[in-house]
Amino acid sequence: KIDGRNLFLVRGISSYPAGQRAATISKRIKKAAGDKTISPDSLKIINGPGYLMIYAGKEFIMNIYPVDAKAEGIAQETLANVIINKTAQSIILYRDQRSRTVLIKNSIHAIGAAILYVTLLFSILWILRKIKDWLQRKIKSRADSLEHKSYKLIRSDQIWTIYNTFF
Repeated sequence: KIDGRNLFLVRGISSYPAGQRAATISKRIKKAAGDKTISPDSLKIINGPGYLMIYAGKEFIMNIYPVDAKAEGIAQETLANVIINKTAQSIILYRDQRSRTVLIKNSIHAIGAAILYVTLLFSILWILRKIKDWLQRKIKSRADSLEHKSYKLIRSDQIWTIYNTFF
């Protein structure tokens, strides 16, 4: 995975589980993507003793074993080429997403979203305050009327205490 996107699946063994292998490969790809001197076109396949090695420039990325290709149902060289293409695309995308223009654009979007959130929050609070004031006026007039009708047995301040307890 690079930036939350799955590039390809890797297999593991008991001493080197797939998750650990995938994390190591991901770190190596990120390291290569972070090094601007390494071109995505510099990815290459080198034959090893029984397996293929993928390099980005001089940076080692990963080994491809015959069992990896067998699990995918394709030839080892074909799998290596697919991995090289996916890795090259991810390096280009990784660099693009961290370019100055994209970072500035994303920062502007974040600031805009924060301003919109704060504005919306204050608007909602203002509306709730207006509703509460309206309810208080409405209840106050009825409470005063009730106080007069009950010959002061029920006082309006008692009603307000109950109202404020719940609201």
